[in-house]
Amino acid sequence: MSRQSRALLSLLAVCYLVQAYTSNPGLAALPIVLHLKEILGLDAAQVASFQAIAFLPWYAKPLFGLLTDGVSLWGYRVKSYLLLCYALAAVLLLGAGLTGISSFTGLLAIALLVSISIAFSDVLADKWMVVRGKAAGNTALLQATQWTAAGLGGASAYYLGGILAQDGQLSLAIGLSAIAPLLGLVAVPLWLREERDHQPARNLRASLGALWRAAQTRRFLGVAIFLVLLEICPTPPAIFYQRDTLGFETDFIGALAAVQFVGMGGGALLFGGWARHLRRGWLLNVIVACSALATLSLAAMTDARSAMLIYFLSVSPTSSRAWVCWS
Repeated sequence: MSRQSRALLSLLAVCYLVQAYTSNPGLAALPIVLHLKEILGLDAAQVASFQAIAFLPWYAKPLFGLLTDGVSLWGYRVKSYLLLCYALAAVLLLGAGLTGISSFTGLLAIALLVSISIAFSDVLADKWMVVRGKAAGNTALLQATQWTAAGLGGASAYYLGGILAQDGQLSLAIGLSAIAPLLGLVAVPLWLREERDHQPARNLRASLGALWRAAQTRRFLGVAIFLVLLEICPTPPAIFYQRDTLGFETDFIGALAAVQFVGMGGGALLFGGWARHLRRGWLLNVIVACSALATLSLAAMTDARSAMLIYFLSVSPTSSRAWVCWS
């Protein structure tokens, strides 16, 4: 493997580790949910609303892509935006951790702003992966690298988050979340080699027009409808059932989520090794079936052993979306 390829793999791994530790899921995800439930006294619907609002920026990713395609920042369309996103996330998390923000409004504001930064950075990382992957013919390998890093990063983030939540260390969890974007600020200039753009402002209207034309195609509409259906999963936050009915301790809940992300990382490794040998239509059907079974299996969670097995075997809809996009 060439030095350039190793640098690209390292960059993409760091970008997804930043995502996993900062916002999706985030080191502070479990401590925040426990704080909302047990300190502020929110019910399941209110916690679900908090999470839905905080996750909204991830559904605006096409707009972020249009912005970077249409306008360069300081002469670059990826590097500068990535640095800005990571710097903003680090400042927000450090500030929130040091000031001890713990109100519903304050936590929601921080979660939403950090989510905007990290969702934007995810668009940039995926864009760089697609451009470089198509040029080198190794998109599946790069995709697998991303999701392996996301899986292992999410596993460790949830595990540590469960320990911090057990001790009620909300501010510490939020502050520690800033370490990941700070590492991103080091990795981007070290491993991302992007030529300076001499056309800082392209025609945004042309980009919007291209998106509108694509949106009218049958393939685009089919993929969009499929992803919407894949996302529909009307289950309340599982933590209420795990805490109030099954009596799980907070650190065990963190370990459960960690096990799920380990399974996701393992699935990503298998995908990277076998994707080119499998028919995409067949693979897509398997993903849909596994996602449905994973959701149905939650009804069989009755104790710690069954919960551990269900979480390990479940297929993350997020990784399914990534595989669908590759297909």
